[in-house]
Amino acid sequence: IRKEFNEKVHPSLYYYWLSNQSPIKIKHLKIFKKYNKNIFDDIFKRETTFSAGNKKVKLPKEITEDLAYLIGAFHGDGHISKNLRNIDLAEEDLRYHKIIKNLFNEIFNVNVVTTKKYIRKNIFYRSYISSKVVSSFFRFYCPIEKKKGKLRVPSIIKKDKILLIAYLGGFFDTDGCLSNVEKGSKSLYFVFSQSDKKIVFEVYNCLKYLGLEINKPKSFKSQSAPYMGDKRLVQWRIYIGSKKTLKKFLSIIKFKHPQKKIRAEIMHKILGPWSSSYDTPLTN
Repeated sequence: IRKEFNEKVHPSLYYYWLSNQSPIKIKHLKIFKKYNKNIFDDIFKRETTFSAGNKKVKLPKEITEDLAYLIGAFHGDGHISKNLRNIDLAEEDLRYHKIIKNLFNEIFNVNVVTTKKYIRKNIFYRSYISSKVVSSFFRFYCPIEKKKGKLRVPSIIKKDKILLIAYLGGFFDTDGCLSNVEKGSKSLYFVFSQSDKKIVFEVYNCLKYLGLEINKPKSFKSQSAPYMGDKRLVQWRIYIGSKKTLKKFLSIIKFKHPQKKIRAEIMHKILGPWSSSYDTPLTN
């Protein structure tokens, strides 16, 4: 094996590996694949921490409900930098950022920084993680940079109804809308809209898979950017206005976003609990 590393690494580094005094970079591990094709799988199953530089983080060994929720939230308002150095999420409610921070700490044991920014006098908050390891992990489930046309519900999540519900909860917390009932709105509804037609129809099919009878998404025109005043952007919308369907929807999807959680609870009280069993059992 030593011959494979001639002129690639210093001999002392090779012996540091053998004595477990130095971690092995992925580019060097690839050389070992010649002797053990399963080396990456074996290492991932065995190791608990990974690093890029001096920052060590955990990587989850399976998709949990919390991780599925995070993936959904990042499909809504998340962003992965092109160089994979940062992953961030923008949202105007500071309370929600604390929830995101706790989830990242529990799953990845990584530090999350939240900063304030202003967009046309409106306050927004941005939570970001400077970790190439975490960003590289998320790129398996989230597109890098621009997301339009690239978003897909991960197949491993789509196959598991419990994970799918958690994922949709994250997606709807960042990109969904419940009627403003805490301020007296009489109209009860849920809306999910995106300019990406493919992901909207995929979410629509997921909701039908969970037993919800809803109308097909419809297109509408909206502003191309906030405060632009034009109507040039075509968006696709899932709308749930039927009280029966909305009641069932709220019994399945659980919101973590503080504002949406309050609205969902108020709508629950108005509509009453869903008493019938699901059309599609939530078992795997």
